[in-house]
Amino acid sequence: MCVLSHHHGRLLEFWGQAQACSGPQCQHIHYTRETVDGLVRDGTMRWIGRERNIATYTYGRTWETRLSEGYEVKQLV
Repeated sequence: MCVLSHHHGRLLEFWGQAQACSGPQCQHIHYTRETVDGLVRDGTMRWIGRERNIATYTYGRTWETRLSEGYEVKQLV
């Protein structure tokens, strides 16, 4: 499976910029489908498109309310 960086995933998804999959223009890595499926379940990656042949990294973090010195604050966790 093609695994794009967060940046290259956004270029493909939002701007339609094709990402070469072989030769000197290929700038991404390849993992097995089983590995990518596990990383998608963990929230580390997400699929791009309906075919589920390309994945991209996510930040995998959310904003949560925490206590800090007696105050409720939002933290990225």
